[in-house]
Amino acid sequence: EEGGGEGGRGMTKLCKGIMFHRGMFQKKKTPFVAIALSGLAAPVVSIVSTYSDMNIGLVFSGFVLVALVVTTYVVFPRQFFRAQFGLMLLCLCRIRMTSGLSY
Repeated sequence: EEGGGEGGRGMTKLCKGIMFHRGMFQKKKTPFVAIALSGLAAPVVSIVSTYSDMNIGLVFSGFVLVALVVTTYVVFPRQFFRAQFGLMLLCLCRIRMTSGLSY
């Protein structure tokens, strides 16, 4: 561990050539959590819609989309929010039936 700083919140060596800054992670934990949860959204929505009713999956996916928009608005700069929201609207405009046809 290098640069203990504030109670050991400096750089930590994870493995050869990879350093992790604990202080920066603690300071900016919310964006990391938001990104991680958005990555888990698709598998969770597919599990909910597969093992329960399709209507519940549709409602759950709508809830996830709204939660991601609100989180992006709160956490990230406005330019990033506008770009992400525009991409989300573009994807919602092009509904595809490929996953629905697999049933």
